[in-house]
Formats: sequence, structure tokens, C-alpha cells
Amino acid sequence: MATSPTATGLVNVNHLLCRLST
Repeated sequence: MATSPTATGLVNVNHLLCRLST
């Protein structure tokens, strides 16, 4: 998987959402 800015941003948001959900 290529580390693109958009992908990194999506992963960051995903982690944030997961942390907020828990």
C-alpha cells in the first residue's frame, strides 16, 4: 500500500473515530 496523504488522513480520522466511539 502506498502511503498517500489522503490515505494517511483517512486512517487518522478512522483512529480518531474509533477512540471517540470507545
